Amino acid sequence: MIIPRAIDAFYGRIEDSLNLLKFNIDQTLGNMAKPLNIDYVDARIKSKESIMAKIEKEGYENPVDEIEDLVACTLIVN
Repeated sequence: MIIPRAIDAFYGRIEDSLNLLKFNIDQTLGNMAKPLNIDYVDARIKSKESIMAKIEKEGYENPVDEIEDLVACTLIVN
């Protein structure tokens, strides 16, 4: 998949912030989940390829302003 320069540049500008957010989510939810018997799985960052696939699928006109789900996490509750 070819990633357009604008998307590559956008991702480059936000990648460090996304990684920091992922780390903070992992730490915070991981610590909160332990005493509540919640099996915390992991936070994840959407890759450039996934962003591009979503842009193509959704037909965003201005993806930098429209795409919202760049970081996600999963909690498993028993």
